[in-house]
Amino acid sequence: MAEALSVLVAAIVAGLLAPLTLSSIVNLRDHYRWSKPRMKLLERMLRSDQDWRSLEKLCLVTGLSEEKCRTLLIEIGARGGKLKDNREGWALIDKVPLTKKIAEIENIKLED
Repeated sequence: MAEALSVLVAAIVAGLLAPLTLSSIVNLRDHYRWSKPRMKLLERMLRSDQDWRSLEKLCLVTGLSEEKCRTLLIEIGARGGKLKDNREGWALIDKVPLTKKIAEIENIKLED
């Protein structure tokens, strides 16, 4: 009876862990398959002669949703801002750094 119970518990645990493990592996694979090339493309676009790019254009070129695009932009070291026409724009921080004045207006603490 105890053996049957332990086999049942082990089967239940395995049944719960297997899908989670598989999901994690698929997510990791997708990250390397899709996110890495997209991050390279985003960085290439932002390293061009044009400092700022609209979120709309970045999403269109990479095929990303706005939220996923923002996530990858942050990962590559970009920051958001407003373009002259009031659309959302993004630039690499090393090309367009936050100044102390902008940081104070936007309530951002800069590292010393």
